[in-house]
Amino acid sequence: METPLDDQPITLSNGQGKTWSPKNFDHKFSGQVPLLTALKNSMNVPTVNLGLAVGVGAVASTLDAAGWREPIPEYPSMFLGALNGSPLMVAQVYQTLADNGRYRKLTAVTTVLDSHNKPLPEVARPAEQAINPATDYLVKYAMTQVVKSGTAKRLGRAFPHTTLAGKTGTSNDSRDSWFAGFDERNVAAVWVGRDDNGKTNLYGSSGAMAVYQAFLNQRPPLSLRLTPVNGVVQGYFEKATGVAKERTCPNVVQLPAIAAGYNPAPNCGDPLPWWKRMLGN
Repeated sequence: METPLDDQPITLSNGQGKTWSPKNFDHKFSGQVPLLTALKNSMNVPTVNLGLAVGVGAVASTLDAAGWREPIPEYPSMFLGALNGSPLMVAQVYQTLADNGRYRKLTAVTTVLDSHNKPLPEVARPAEQAINPATDYLVKYAMTQVVKSGTAKRLGRAFPHTTLAGKTGTSNDSRDSWFAGFDERNVAAVWVGRDDNGKTNLYGSSGAMAVYQAFLNQRPPLSLRLTPVNGVVQGYFEKATGVAKERTCPNVVQLPAIAAGYNPAPNCGDPLPWWKRMLGN
């Protein structure tokens, strides 16, 4: 999560003469930022660069596996939410994230009663492992940091002793305000907008998140339990570069990491090139 991402002006072409130049909300660029910082602060350009590195097809496949059932246009703009979908669809994806990466189809039916108004035995809905549990753990951790010190920090201040996960979203010209969040008990997705697609002058943190906060005021949240999963270790990364280091090295930050990819540099030096690691030298 300390991997540095480029935050510089970019222009993408679709090969048919049309170009797209994504910009950050404040129209500023900082050169490079850690991945977690980009997510916490909803920075568009680093997010696009991350999506390009992962691949449009891979992102679309993950969304589909997580429960997005609307067509997914495989263009870079999808990395910033340029998709058609309802709050129910958003809730479905975040339900998968909240449930350790397991997809379970949402339903509006909670209980079926018999002729005597007694609830019939429930049949567990089938679940599919849509996202690797270790990867899902890192995403949930990052979302708790959004609430702790990112764009949703106002929510964190309202519930200072409760671990919450969330993500804000704001469309161009402040027409749509989004927030999706969850605690240990509930997942919620909120959209605030106008029927005529006019400007609301609201951001995700000032519009939809305010609705979510009001919901939590009426239904006090249960602190999210981030139980460690297999394949995740506590890593240490150099703040300036994101390079994996040993715990005792100077200027490091502690963050969860995928065990298979965590190879700290010995003796606080530079990590071995990948080809030397393959040779065991």
